[in-house]
Amino acid sequence: MSEWTLAVKAWEKDQCQPNPLVPTLHSLMYHKVQLNLATEDEHCSRQNPASVDSEFSPLHLVMEGLELEEQQQQLKWDTDHIGQHPTSLQQSKIKE
Repeated sequence: MSEWTLAVKAWEKDQCQPNPLVPTLHSLMYHKVQLNLATEDEHCSRQNPASVDSEFSPLHLVMEGLELEEQQQQLKWDTDHIGQHPTSLQQSKIKE
């Protein structure tokens, strides 16, 4: 039986185990996108320095979107795994 199949079976029995269906290359893809957009921003700023606003550059907007998506996924996971009787601390962390 392959390592991945064992991981799937373990997760199916106990969902506290790492989910093998969640991509593990996220950080590599994230950093590659970040590098490509940073390179594009640098190229644009060399062409026309006044045209690139760092607060609203493609790099900034895409990275903010990726971070927001990651936070939403973490919140969903936390909410799904909080249990029937969460503590006050757990409830306050979810509401943050």
